[in-house]
Parts: sequence; structure tokens; C-alpha cells
Amino acid sequence: MKNQKPLICNSTNAQTIIAVTGSPFVEDWASKSVSLYVAKVRAFGAVHDAIRIRPTAPVVTLPEMTPKHPKWASAKKAIADGNFTVADVRKKWALSSENEILITKK
Repeated sequence: MKNQKPLICNSTNAQTIIAVTGSPFVEDWASKSVSLYVAKVRAFGAVHDAIRIRPTAPVVTLPEMTPKHPKWASAKKAIADGNFTVADVRKKWALSSENEILITKK
């Protein structure tokens, strides 16, 4: 993106991210999602727009992994080969308990 300014994580936003993610460590924030919004704040003798972090984590809906999913066979094989775990699958896709049994079945 051209002409975009980076978001500077100030103390206010950092404290909100800590509350949302449950961790004060930046390394733990990498896979987390936050929602941004614009708030009016008084600073430097005037009112300005400021980017803020919502104090609640956004609801993220993952696509469902089913036997009809195009990546089902490769995920099943990766689990069988020990290169992937069910936890790894759950990071990217929703997986019902029935489909978890199917994907781990040999």
C-alpha cells in the first residue's frame, strides 16, 4: 500500500492489546487479531483523530475442514506422516469432533 503510515503502538494501544491477548509479550501477539477504530482524543491543545484498539477480541470465523474440502486429503496425509497435528488444523480451520476422528483415522 502506497502512502500508508504505519501504526505506532503507543502505551494506550499496547495496554489494550495486552488485555485482549492476555500477554505482555509482543512475540505472543503475532497470531492474534484486534479491531481498530478511530477515536477523538485531546492532545497537544487540540482534538485529534487517534487509532485505538477495541478492548475485546474480534470474533474470527474459520472455514470448516470437512472431507469435501480441497485440502482434506493433504491435511489427513500430513497428520498421518507426523508433519501436522490436529491442533495445527484447528489453527486454520474449524473441525468438528466427528471430522477430527475421520482425519486422524488411518
